[in-house]
Amino acid sequence: MKLGTSQGTERVTARHRVTDLVPPISRQTSISIQTASARLVGPYAGRIMPPMRHYYCYILECADGSLYTGLTTDPERRLHQHTSGRGARYTRAHPPVSLAVVEDHADLRTAMRRERALKALPRERKLALIRRQQAGASSEPEREEHA
Repeated sequence: MKLGTSQGTERVTARHRVTDLVPPISRQTSISIQTASARLVGPYAGRIMPPMRHYYCYILECADGSLYTGLTTDPERRLHQHTSGRGARYTRAHPPVSLAVVEDHADLRTAMRRERALKALPRERKLALIRRQQAGASSEPEREEHA
């Protein structure tokens, strides 16, 4: 493949990046879409920011009495995946019975930290957390850390 230049033709080699071959898109060609989502400021002004996504830590009770802890953006969809055999390998061998605990988190980082903390808890403390949430004793999940 050859590209035309002012001094003749130049052979395109692996050293050329795609960005070198494609002209930059001007800011005037961007399309503005009006939505309910927030707008960015600064150099990203006018671009649409994706809506905030919530992340959920959950504990499943399985048919054999075991517990499975995971992380998702949609607990109902994830439960359906687990029950239909398209979830985690563990839940294929230990079918889930119910979604015992669901905790909402505003960002992925805190949700991942909480998932790690839940997985590190001993079984007795996980069962106590399940009992507390099912009893509705607290609306805010208690943050337990494993030392």
